[in-house]
Amino acid sequence: MHTQRRLWPHTQGHPVPRAPIVLIVSEQEWTSRSLDSILAPQGYAVMRAYNGRQAIERARASSPDAVFVDSMLPDMDGLELCRQLRGATDFSPAAPVVLYRSGPVSREERIAALESGAWDVLSLPFDAQELLLRPDRYILAKREIDRMRESDLMDPGTGLYSWHGVVRRVREMGAAAARFHRPLACIVITPEEAADSDPSSADELTRVIASQLQALTRGSDVLGRIGPMEFVVIAPDTTAEGAQILAGRVRDATSASGGIGVAARIRTGVYGVNDLHDANVDPAELLVRATMAARDRVPADAN
Repeated sequence: MHTQRRLWPHTQGHPVPRAPIVLIVSEQEWTSRSLDSILAPQGYAVMRAYNGRQAIERARASSPDAVFVDSMLPDMDGLELCRQLRGATDFSPAAPVVLYRSGPVSREERIAALESGAWDVLSLPFDAQELLLRPDRYILAKREIDRMRESDLMDPGTGLYSWHGVVRRVREMGAAAARFHRPLACIVITPEEAADSDPSSADELTRVIASQLQALTRGSDVLGRIGPMEFVVIAPDTTAEGAQILAGRVRDATSASGGIGVAARIRTGVYGVNDLHDANVDPAELLVRATMAARDRVPADAN
């Protein structure tokens, strides 16, 4: 009989947003059922994949909190799957991947597993008590890392994305734009100068620019603060010409807010492509070029 689970659905009195998701990857039905019978009654949501390719697809789609991988799969070995999961940009690097195999694990096998990105290697048959203790600790660590990463993605002063968040989102949006041959554009906005150096005036100007961006952009646009007084709009399905029009609207609207007591002369840098697939440009390059254009005070750059 398994011991009663203490960590889910509550951790130290705080509710957990959802049940932890565990992905089991094995061609062997009896092994998967054995794991499922231990984990599911203790509050885990269990998913299954039967080969490496399917595991990668399901890991990307569901963002599991932990993955248990049979060392022998029909299309690749467990070590290769670990390497591919660790190389996937949309799979959390904090998610523990645990390999398991029949029989004792040698020192060389354990080292090879760790080098491939696995957190641990277990032997069959499973010890139920040990098996439950491991994911408890792993998942708590994973969720804490995820929480810290998420907090790093947002700018607390404006509620917009931070630099790290903007880079992450531009890569996500760029992957979709390239796949479907769609346009993508970046607009960087920054004040020319402040009329006085009073920090409260700079804070007010920051709030005005953030507010104007939220009012002028679409729900599908991503807004970020990438510097003390630098802002960015990532605009999907927007051509370079369309991005220049939006940049002009931002300049006009923010300049019209001059009553706040600071100069609101705005300069912008624009870079966009009409087909990201054909342009063969790294999505982050759009952000870099738009930022350079705004900082160098050169005309908006479009492709």
